[in-house]
Amino acid sequence: MNKIIMVSFLSAISTPLMAQVPSGYEKMAASLKPVLIGATDIVNRSVRVDRLDASDNKIDMTVVVGMIDTTKPLEGDNDLRLISFSRTKESIVASYCAPFGRGDLYFDTLKQRNVQLNYLIVARSEVAISSFSVSNNDCK
Repeated sequence: MNKIIMVSFLSAISTPLMAQVPSGYEKMAASLKPVLIGATDIVNRSVRVDRLDASDNKIDMTVVVGMIDTTKPLEGDNDLRLISFSRTKESIVASYCAPFGRGDLYFDTLKQRNVQLNYLIVARSEVAISSFSVSNNDCK
């Protein structure tokens, strides 16, 4: 029995491990959905991935922030100026570039496959408020 376990262990560590991306676009969308740095909790709870287009080398996402409406006057908690999109991108880059994607199989696998992530962030009124891309070039 010990020999079988030892052989299994040795064969497991001698072959490269390839993580498989869990299936289902809903899980992928939930994993790749950004947390807007500087935004209040209520604004971040309103964030959802509206569109997700994936190919072998890139993923295009449209992210809707439901609590931001550019057709209305600015309100305290929903003020667009509170959100730091550069720090939001830095947070996503940190997850994308981290070993094992900080425990997220999607980020880990996408980095291994050199997949570029393209984010388009829009307000509820469908007005673009930010866009950025994340790829292996962002990893230092």
